[in-house]
Amino acid sequence: MRRLFSIWELTLLSREDPNDVVLKADVALTVQRILRGLGFYRGELHGNWDEKTEEAFRAWAGYENFENKIRNDDKIWGSIYRYLINEAKRRGLLVDD
Repeated sequence: MRRLFSIWELTLLSREDPNDVVLKADVALTVQRILRGLGFYRGELHGNWDEKTEEAFRAWAGYENFENKIRNDDKIWGSIYRYLINEAKRRGLLVDD
């Protein structure tokens, strides 16, 4: 039930804490690895947020119905990044430290 509410909140509500952001440059390699594991990224794992990474991230966000959460700058909303991390853990693509 919590997962469903979390998804509902992320997809339908537009409120975000303006300070809750993650720099794309800081998480590029992690995002590339996860999106590769999810089948969205097919590029090289190099840790630079390039056009292929952006395209894969946008494709994943669209698949998850997060189109309204896509930013057009060098940041990702923290809520979306945490959701991506949690999905990767849930699917066994990442493990807790």
